[in-house]
Amino acid sequence: MALERTVTELLQGRSLKDLDVFTPPTFDDEEVAEHANLETHFIDSSGLISWDMFKQDADYPFVDWSFSGTTEEEFATLMAIFKQEDKKFTSPITNT
Repeated sequence: MALERTVTELLQGRSLKDLDVFTPPTFDDEEVAEHANLETHFIDSSGLISWDMFKQDADYPFVDWSFSGTTEEEFATLMAIFKQEDKKFTSPITNT
C-alpha cells in the first residue's frame, strides 16, 4: 500500500511516457539527503531517491497508523512515541 501511494504521488500529473524525466536511484545517500534534493521532491517530485528505498528488509517494522481521535489526541500520541524512542521534538508552536 505504501509503495502504491508513493508511486501514485510520483506520477501525479504525468503520463507513463513521461517517466524518462526521473533519474535512476543512487547509492550516494549524502546527495539524496542534500537540502536542494529534498526541496526538489516538494517542487516536482523529480529529486534523487536512494536504492535503499527498494531494499528487501525494512528499517522498522510496519505499523498500522489507523488513528481516530482529535488533533490534540493524535499530537499527544505522537509525542509519546517520540518520548518512547528517546527522541527530541522541537516546534515553533510548542515547547514540548
